[in-house]
Amino acid sequence: MKKLLTLLVFLATTVGAMAQLNGTWSNTKTGNASRTVVYAKLSVSNTNYALYAGKFTIAAFVGEAGQEDCRLVFDDNDANIKTTNGGVIYLAMQIPGNYGSTDDSGKPITFMIKTAGTDEIYKLTSSTAITYRVEGDGAYGTPSDPVVLSVALPTSYSLSNFDVGVGKTVNIRDKITVSPEGAAVPQNAWNIGGISNGEATLSGDELTGVSVISGATLSMVYQVPNSQDVVTLASCTFNVVQYATAVNIATTSFQVNKGDKDNLTKFMQNKLSTKSYSLDPANSVNGVEWEIESSEYITTMDGWEPIKVGTTRIRPYIYVDGVETYPAGDAWITVEIVTPVTSASLNWDSPSAVVNFKCNVGDDIYNRIASRVTILPSDAGQEYTITVPDAANSQYFTISDKSIVVNSAPATATSINLRVTPTGLNGSNFAFDVPVSIDNWATTLAKVKDGVAFTSTMSASTVQQGIINNVTYGPTGTGPNITFTAPGPWLDLHYYAGVGGRGDISTEDGDLALSLDPGEHTVTATLTYPDYSNYYGDESTITNATKTVTFTVTISAGLLGFDITVTPDATDPTKGTITLQPNPSSAVYDISDYTMSLQDDNSYTGWTVMTFSPALTTAGLTYDYTGALPGKYTFNVKKGDASFGTKQFSVPAVVSLASGWQWKSNPFGAISTADAMKTFFTTNLVEARTYTQLLFNDPSWGIVGSMLDNTLAEGQMYKAKMSAAATSYLEGADGETPITKTLQWQLQPGWNWVGSPFLYNHRFSTALSSTGVVNGMIIVSKADGSIEYNGTAWEGSLSLLKAGEGYLVYNPGTSAVTLTSTGNEGALGQGNESASARNRAPMTGVWEYDHSRFASNMTIVAEMPQLEDADHYTIGAFVDGECRGEGSFINGHAFITVHGESGEQVNFRLYNEMTGEYFDIDQTVKSQTRVGSLSNPMTMTSHEFATGISVVRQENAGATESYDLSGRKVDGSSKGVSLKRMADGTFRKVMK
Repeated sequence: MKKLLTLLVFLATTVGAMAQLNGTWSNTKTGNASRTVVYAKLSVSNTNYALYAGKFTIAAFVGEAGQEDCRLVFDDNDANIKTTNGGVIYLAMQIPGNYGSTDDSGKPITFMIKTAGTDEIYKLTSSTAITYRVEGDGAYGTPSDPVVLSVALPTSYSLSNFDVGVGKTVNIRDKITVSPEGAAVPQNAWNIGGISNGEATLSGDELTGVSVISGATLSMVYQVPNSQDVVTLASCTFNVVQYATAVNIATTSFQVNKGDKDNLTKFMQNKLSTKSYSLDPANSVNGVEWEIESSEYITTMDGWEPIKVGTTRIRPYIYVDGVETYPAGDAWITVEIVTPVTSASLNWDSPSAVVNFKCNVGDDIYNRIASRVTILPSDAGQEYTITVPDAANSQYFTISDKSIVVNSAPATATSINLRVTPTGLNGSNFAFDVPVSIDNWATTLAKVKDGVAFTSTMSASTVQQGIINNVTYGPTGTGPNITFTAPGPWLDLHYYAGVGGRGDISTEDGDLALSLDPGEHTVTATLTYPDYSNYYGDESTITNATKTVTFTVTISAGLLGFDITVTPDATDPTKGTITLQPNPSSAVYDISDYTMSLQDDNSYTGWTVMTFSPALTTAGLTYDYTGALPGKYTFNVKKGDASFGTKQFSVPAVVSLASGWQWKSNPFGAISTADAMKTFFTTNLVEARTYTQLLFNDPSWGIVGSMLDNTLAEGQMYKAKMSAAATSYLEGADGETPITKTLQWQLQPGWNWVGSPFLYNHRFSTALSSTGVVNGMIIVSKADGSIEYNGTAWEGSLSLLKAGEGYLVYNPGTSAVTLTSTGNEGALGQGNESASARNRAPMTGVWEYDHSRFASNMTIVAEMPQLEDADHYTIGAFVDGECRGEGSFINGHAFITVHGESGEQVNFRLYNEMTGEYFDIDQTVKSQTRVGSLSNPMTMTSHEFATGISVVRQENAGATESYDLSGRKVDGSSKGVSLKRMADGTFRKVMK
């Protein structure tokens, strides 16, 4: 789909009030716990132009005009940009921000677009006014009904003709006229025609002349979406004129035969494929002159003629501005004049004038051919090259310096020529071919394994083929000729084969299998093939070579083994059936002689991993299993120490997604494909989010979003909203050992989304090490409260690090830290609640609410100095009379979790668990990420404790009597609110 993002560099509109945003864009808000979600698409007003791929960056800004703050930057390679429905560009955005004490709520969000390689920035017009609100308030638009971000495009361009000198540069932008006036000029959208490579270069808007050309064309182009067509917007012509400024030596030396005037003349005129010189620039048209070091060797009276054997030098030169200019460094070309070859021949041992040279695949035949080559005269030089004249036959040889290795043989017996060509320009007159006949005999032999086992009930052909299959040979062309021998008359097998594959098996003793005695036997396999290493045309020199291997054959009268089948349950793949099938099926055996066992491949030492029915101690062929932990397992069948069957299988992890919003962590096995992501979340998904990616179950398009192009890794937190509960299953990678995983949270400054990597619940007090912990660090759960580090210990209402759960962690520092566990899960021990027990009902009790309605929450740390015996009280949080959360007192601090949306006003009520009384709390707060801390808690009070009577925190020594709120006299030790008569006759209200 990204292919459809084409030609976005043409986007243009006025910068206006946003002109101050022309600096380098960067995300200024990181570590934010909240974000605004926007689904948008781009719309182009002048549809005769298209959008350009790979050329833009988009940024989102939060704030009033003149105070905009960049919050999100991404380019068209970002996974959140998609194209569908005929090339429309869709943007799925999560824009970070804060709400509450540093409130972004209600601030306008604007969008800007910047083309690559320029400083031009353009404002996008939104079809819907977008202001900041947190994710729980819902998204702006949907994938199928997005917000429209609009831009205006130019309507026409023209280019003026120009000239450019070699080595000079012009800015093409200066040659452009665009309509309407002020519209953007495209970047890197040029096409040069009518020139060859290197005659002119283009870098961005800069065109540089390189060599002489005239009438070249320059065009401004764009590509039509969903098409290979390129449309020309404007064009012009330009010229470049240049002469050479330098001459270089391309060939430092060469050889020529004495009297070979034609080849020397061609070389001097630079007409050979290997040029003797080059000009700088390469395409210059200057004439070249030559200087000869000594005319004793070369004469130029009638062309260029080498007249004397020996060595001389020549060099080219040109005129630059009337001055002779020679190659740099006083470079020369060395010319060696040699005696020409008069004859060359191949001399074989065989009396025949021409023979087929025999060799085998794998041979290096260079030295055998070289030893028979003769070149005359002897002073003509004895160097030569060997090539394959027919290029189609080059596949059969690898030819390098002094080496010719035979790679393969042709399918049918035929001669393949090698050509011997003496070195020297005239040597080709004496080249000759060597017909080569290639055999593909098998020359390597190896055994597959020892201890080949058979039963006495097998047929002869099965035994014979089984023995033959125990050896491998290569190559598999001609032959092989393999003989199998063994002591005694019980076995005499011969294996013959012709060209192209295996042949038939010949036996001498008839139906051998019926006469085989149980026991162990030694079998020898011998491979025979011809040795061509001493062959020089005389076939009488060919000898045979052999390769031999031995192995054992065991004849048993019983079971060979069991074929094991594992069939997972169709509805719950953590359960299944293991079935054993004897091999052969007719074997006679006693199942009680065999033991069945489960091998744990995951290092779950001392953990309960699987149960069987019946137990594995019961002899049988069928077992039902129930896996308690995910991972890889191997089912084994043995008789004594001998293995009679193994089967590895896997048990997936169970992930239960509850109805409504939840914070989750992938406990086992990464989800790395789009199909797997859809299967995992099921059609019950409403939407899901990671810190940077989105997933949405659109009513028209189904499940779409950038999460489909990314991996949901183990331990990665995501927020998911489900229309109904769903159960999914995950499998880890092969060889994975789940309990060796450790918690390792990389925490950037501010808020971080993290998840538990464990399979079981563990207490924070024992699971977290002190590594990376800093004073004021906060961990927040979805519905189980929060904890804060007070400098020496964790304090708060959150006690369990739950398997498969996600958490928000606040790093109060200015640098990243790493939070780790005290050990891997194996060291922490097996918990009492597995990852399969994840469904949660809304919390019940005196405070009743459903946290699953909301994606986000607010945590509060407070104190209430008025209270005595604070652990007898709980606090409820309310929005417009609806309970949204609760808190309890721990060590004098109230830890409260409130579920809701941004901008809401939250008030509180106090409940006395001993008396059943409720009291209104005076303070209210606006919904935000966090209020209060251990070092600076929010102070709460209640006016209901006063009602005209002073409130004391403890019983005054001057009190004489105690009364309840109805005026009845009570015991002064009673819990709750009471009235104390003081010695001076006044009353005070006291709460316990």
